[in-house]
Amino acid sequence: EVFNAKIEANEITMTQISIELHDNLATQLGLTKMTLHVVAEDAITEKQAMVIEKMDNMLETVIDDLHNISHSLNSNFIINKGLIAVLKKELDVFESQKQIAFSFVVNGEYISLGHESELLIYRIGQELLHNAIKYSQASEIALTLTYSPSFFTMEITDNGIGFDKNIISEMNGLGFFNMHERAKHLGGTLDIQTGASQGTKITLQVEYDKHSNTVNITNG
Repeated sequence: EVFNAKIEANEITMTQISIELHDNLATQLGLTKMTLHVVAEDAITEKQAMVIEKMDNMLETVIDDLHNISHSLNSNFIINKGLIAVLKKELDVFESQKQIAFSFVVNGEYISLGHESELLIYRIGQELLHNAIKYSQASEIALTLTYSPSFFTMEITDNGIGFDKNIISEMNGLGFFNMHERAKHLGGTLDIQTGASQGTKITLQVEYDKHSNTVNITNG
């Protein structure tokens, strides 16, 4: 119950931040971009015009990034789009900004896991992808979703430097505790295979509820 309350509070806070980013900052940046267009009309030299155009392109990038961040924080957006779509969008954003080769594969036919479960799975996947990009020094990252008759599996692998599993408890900044708690809340398992200079493979596996084709949510 405490974990349920924590998750709900976190999602409410992130959704509120998402709305502020979209309705306030994005609007202000849009107005700034419009003002820049007015200034461009009065550019006297070619150099001035080039600088203004460069600033306009930079603003466009910031606005796009802001929208992407806003979407990734908003639980309602994630629920409405669905797990596969939001994870694909997350990878598309990373691929446009990082010198990393990403791959995304979906095996089997999609089975709905329920809104709450898919939100938890997305947050786990989001954290794992951020960690791989930030810490692994990988040149390739692969995300695979598998819908088998009995289990849903999400696997994230990279060809990076790996790490020592024995010191996970000391790696507070990586959020492994929260990911394990989310996996436990789903009634699933989070398996980590890694080692120094061996890359990393992290697998989330969740069993479907035999009666409703959704996962069991536990309160443990």
